[in-house]
Amino acid sequence: MLKGILIGIGMILPGVSGGVIAVILGVYDKIIYSLSNFFSDYKKNARFLIPLFIGMGIGAIISAKILIYIFNKYFIESCYLFIGLITGSIPFLIKEGKEKDKNKINYFLLTFTFILSFIVTVFFKNNLNFSQELSNNFESFFKLFITGVIFISGKIIPGLSSSCMLMMIGMYSYYINIMSNPLTYTLNNPIQMIFIILGIIVGAVIFIKLMNYLLNKYYSTTYSLIIGFVLGSLIVMYPNTINITGILTLFIGILVSYYFSTYLRK
Repeated sequence: MLKGILIGIGMILPGVSGGVIAVILGVYDKIIYSLSNFFSDYKKNARFLIPLFIGMGIGAIISAKILIYIFNKYFIESCYLFIGLITGSIPFLIKEGKEKDKNKINYFLLTFTFILSFIVTVFFKNNLNFSQELSNNFESFFKLFITGVIFISGKIIPGLSSSCMLMMIGMYSYYINIMSNPLTYTLNNPIQMIFIILGIIVGAVIFIKLMNYLLNKYYSTTYSLIIGFVLGSLIVMYPNTINITGILTLFIGILVSYYFSTYLRK
């Protein structure tokens, strides 16, 4: 359950991927396999997954409550901290991409996806806000379904931060509020919650099968794509201002992430 709590914290923190935390803790491959082949031995898989998912829920709720306070109090410093957390995990992702595949990281592909991700991020940042005018209509339900798919993507794909993607479309604060008070939100907005859950379920089925296939067939190529998208998403976190405390927290984030991903993996 402790590993689940740590993964749950990674699910919520911007710039941190729950998938990366799972890889670092040595349970990612087992999670993907258990979910992909759940009914082949459902008792064994359930014994492994249920405590993990309970821990993930606890970690997500606790970190969501803390983040609401931190973002309101120290927004600029928080942004730089999370940029540091992303940056510090890059060496680990590169190493992981080389570890299980005789092929090396494809830096051409990495550069291409970085440029593509950067362009998309610049285009959408501050220009798209799904949280505006959400109500009980088809358009809102479709948006909530899509955000559910986005939310679960970063929990399954190592290195991909769904928190950053939700920020890009103006839905991060919306999800933080849900995670901090899931029962209250569900009681007040039951229909909206149904579409979010549907998006999460559909996204989980798609991404679990996809990652199981890609990591088995194209391990280093998959990591090359992931790293490029991760680097391109850094601009999402940039708070459009620079100060001394922000730079300091940036370096703290880099050191913490690098230490956690490098030394605790040994």
